[in-house]
Amino acid sequence: MAVTVRAVRSDEDLEQFLAFANRLHRDEPNWIPPPPAMYAAMFDRESVPYFEHADAEYFLAERDGVPAGHIVAHIDHALNEFKDNRWGLFGFFRAEDDQEVADALLAAAEHWLRERGRDRILGPLNFSTKEDPGLLIEGNDLRPIVFQSWHPPYFRGLLEGYGLTKAKDVLWRDLDLELIPNALRERLARWAELVDSRFGITVRPLSQEDPAGDLERVYRFFPPLFASHWGYVPLTENELRGGMHVAVQMLGPGTLMAEQNGEIIGASMVVPDYLQALGRGDGGAPAPIDRARFLFMAVKPEFGHTGVSAAIFHHHLQTAERDGIKSAVLGWSVEDNEQMNAAIGRLGLPVTRRHRVYEKL
Repeated sequence: MAVTVRAVRSDEDLEQFLAFANRLHRDEPNWIPPPPAMYAAMFDRESVPYFEHADAEYFLAERDGVPAGHIVAHIDHALNEFKDNRWGLFGFFRAEDDQEVADALLAAAEHWLRERGRDRILGPLNFSTKEDPGLLIEGNDLRPIVFQSWHPPYFRGLLEGYGLTKAKDVLWRDLDLELIPNALRERLARWAELVDSRFGITVRPLSQEDPAGDLERVYRFFPPLFASHWGYVPLTENELRGGMHVAVQMLGPGTLMAEQNGEIIGASMVVPDYLQALGRGDGGAPAPIDRARFLFMAVKPEFGHTGVSAAIFHHHLQTAERDGIKSAVLGWSVEDNEQMNAAIGRLGLPVTRRHRVYEKL
């Protein structure tokens, strides 16, 4: 029974591509099916802003006419220009536990990328390096958090069996908010008062009058701070604005801005774990949302001494207590981001989830 791989060309091909993950993982307790319409929209070349600066090919693997896996090869020309490289990317890798299937898919993606002059192949990266990158290699037994990719353990063997090697790991940590001692909470509250009285720095959520305008300001605050981060590429105008209405609904409630004289000097974002509300796809009642994901915190370096990070954290803890959030997942941070990992390490939290980006030169 030979394995064949072909590019997705017809509507029927795309339907098989979109249906494959649910069929593959239907018996996995930690697989949470994405909303079908939202998932399908991700692959619409006409409406997704990523394709304004990227090329892609979707591949479907079959054995005896039955889908056995899929992959996407893509080239982000904005990333290549910003980082001055010739990387080729692959993502959306899903396959049966069969090395022949995995080899055929990865070879098809690599061939497509090499034909277009790519000198380094990296993945899994699902349409940009800004999204949650890599393959889950630790924490497969944990229920995934919102926006986190979940993969079964055998995927690692398939990628490494093809000859891919580690490029970067990204790290996640779980925090039980109920274990934070009152003494620390009181210290954070004092810092929040001090940064206001001593430095004139206020911490606030997005305004109710113009949340989209505030969120856009936060998005524009990032690039100078993140430009040197591995794999980072700025959003285009259409990427920034295209999903703003959704971002305001999903990300707005947990976004905080630190300002001095009306200028943003810090920002952070915490997202409720909406996956809890989706349930497990088995018809059971969804769980109440009592977990959140701490997406990021960024502060201008010249304000690092002010204690604004502590003030922001204080405000997030207050919101968590108000909303019944009992735990948070901190992620992700690149393994060689020493400053970030040192700051997180002071909390004494072990790594609980790890994603790996693989490469082939």
